[in-house]
Amino acid sequence: MTLEQIAIKHKTQKVPHGYMPIYERHFESMRDEKIILIEIGVAEGASVRTWADYFSKGKIIGLEKYGDNVVNFDYDGQGNVLVIECDVSSEREIDRVGIKERFPQVDIIIDDGSHWAYEQLNAFKFLWDNLKPGGWYVIED
Repeated sequence: MTLEQIAIKHKTQKVPHGYMPIYERHFESMRDEKIILIEIGVAEGASVRTWADYFSKGKIIGLEKYGDNVVNFDYDGQGNVLVIECDVSSEREIDRVGIKERFPQVDIIIDDGSHWAYEQLNAFKFLWDNLKPGGWYVIED
């Protein structure tokens, strides 16, 4: 399946925005690797499910500001999704949950969180050092 087909299956809002062909063009070479992807903003989990399917050998970390959206994932038994309640615009929160220590070498970071510029800037400042050289940092919307 293509990334877009997987995204349609999981009903992610990234499809109407036209992101999936762009993501696939850049991420396809990593599809079968043991990557670590962090996505900021989980909502109902459609996007992290999409990434878990696409990067089946990878580890998908969802960072969600609102506890009501933090769910326990055992996605089809794969266990490759972990969702953590964390406000990434706060360095104190990032330190509290140990993001820097637990995930020091991340391949892809996608910020699909609040879409507020100051929160995106803070998340970028606090997470940039966790990105592997040559990794991808994407800010949506």
